[in-house]
Amino acid sequence: MNSPLNDVWVGVGFHDLRETAADGATIITGQWIKHDKFDLTGSADNDIALIKLDQPAVLSNRVQPIAIHDSGGSAVINYDENMHTNGVTLAGIVSWGFGCADPVYPGVYTRISKYCDWISNMSEGDVACS
Repeated sequence: MNSPLNDVWVGVGFHDLRETAADGATIITGQWIKHDKFDLTGSADNDIALIKLDQPAVLSNRVQPIAIHDSGGSAVINYDENMHTNGVTLAGIVSWGFGCADPVYPGVYTRISKYCDWISNMSEGDVACS
């Protein structure tokens, strides 16, 4: 069900928020798909969501399928910062933490493999994981 609270705008191909007309950069509208059992008030269990884009993102040098693993980013396996390679795996997404990159308070990640069935269901089989 679409609602204004679920609307989202996604900037793809922007590596600097000050860029307004970067080659291949565009803004695509979409909808949040939030896990129905997410508990923000207590444990933060099921802290995962997807974004269904209203149109496909066109892949290019600037637009790649997995975010880089810098501070605050995803936990990615087999990532090469210089090029996209086959076998890159999104293993975790940031859930919560205190501060940024603080060794006393490490970040907490959502383990993607725990949600493969949910991801497949919500994406109508378009996205798979293991």
